[in-house]
Amino acid sequence: MRRNNSPIRPPPRTASAIRDDGSEDTTWHLWPLLWQLGGNVISADGRKSAFDSPAGVRALDFLRSMAVDDKSVYLDQTSEKYGPLFASGRIGMIISGPWMLHDLSQAGTKYGVTYLPAFNGVHTTVAGPDLWVLLNHQDASRAYWSYQLTKWLTDPTQDARWNLAQENLPLRASEQSSAAYQELRKTIRGST
Repeated sequence: MRRNNSPIRPPPRTASAIRDDGSEDTTWHLWPLLWQLGGNVISADGRKSAFDSPAGVRALDFLRSMAVDDKSVYLDQTSEKYGPLFASGRIGMIISGPWMLHDLSQAGTKYGVTYLPAFNGVHTTVAGPDLWVLLNHQDASRAYWSYQLTKWLTDPTQDARWNLAQENLPLRASEQSSAAYQELRKTIRGST
């Protein structure tokens, strides 16, 4: 979670305190709230959804009350407006991820990074949702070249050239000692 340093206040530590701090963004709220409350997104056998549960109802009701009752969430159905509003200092807090580092750097936004507020002190978040997936098309040549392209794209040299150069985090932990990442850490807050 990122908080704008313009309204100088300590970050909220509980889920209920987030409502009092002018927070924002609903995209990444539901699953962490569900998990914090002991719920699951899918059933243990992976065959059906499981968020229609007391934990799911409580998580959704919490978000509904923020949007409808106290209007402490900026409603943006496109997910395109709240990032620039945060970067310009017009929103005090945003639940986001490393994909925003470049925009915040470009805007010169002064921000801090903190834990996502939690129910019952259980801090959970959505992490690692980006996957490189190669499908089996029953074609050996296509499989070989798909693998070679993916291997090249994810190579530390290419990652520094295309990913770190755009102020994104490295693809793998082993790159944290690279010169390119060390340079990024000097300029981008929240890159550690």
